[in-house]
Amino acid sequence: MKVLHVNAQSLKPSNVALKNAESRLSSEELKLLDSYKQQYNYSKTKPVQWGLKRAMDYSLGFVGLIISLPINLLAALAIKLDSKGPILFKQSRVGKNGKPFIIYKFRTMNNDASKEYFRLSSADDPRVTKVGRKLRKYSIDEFPQFLNILKGNMSIIGPRPFSINEHDRCNINNEFIKRYVVRPGAKLPYNSMKGADINDKIQVEKDYVENWNLKKDIKILFSIISDIFKGNNY
Repeated sequence: MKVLHVNAQSLKPSNVALKNAESRLSSEELKLLDSYKQQYNYSKTKPVQWGLKRAMDYSLGFVGLIISLPINLLAALAIKLDSKGPILFKQSRVGKNGKPFIIYKFRTMNNDASKEYFRLSSADDPRVTKVGRKLRKYSIDEFPQFLNILKGNMSIIGPRPFSINEHDRCNINNEFIKRYVVRPGAKLPYNSMKGADINDKIQVEKDYVENWNLKKDIKILFSIISDIFKGNNY
């Protein structure tokens, strides 16, 4: 059980009474999150850029869903022929403000692989199927997340959403909670950090939230597109 050291007197209790009964964060985490939301309130400090980010999410989400449809159909058939189990992988994840949502991905692991086993998957993970390895290499397994983006659960760019178990198991410091200030994203440039542990990746998320701007999102987007075509994602 992690302990967050929060100076409750420096926070306004009225702002913390959540707002969101379904949040998976503890009361102390919610107090801390509320302070970070005030500090990094980009809807007020960068309203035009923040609005353009949401417009980019919906437009690219819609276009991506349409363009990827033929690939999705082929991927679904390949998964069905390759191994037993459902085509889609669905899991509860912790989103913006700690609110849970269901994420959609193509199943890339054996059906008996534990969905809640906390381990960062790697290229040589024995749980990954033959087809799943190919899907991951080109990020095709994440194409169903265009649905999450259109539903407003996710953004194109942002911290990868943790499962509830991952959130609870992380040995983290207070700044970890910054990831819940923004919508979780389908992508963030972790690829340059292959071999890094979860704490290193949390540092990337922290820097993203603290220094967010639309120019950075666009730069990350082009970098990700390049990695997908090169097959550098896994």
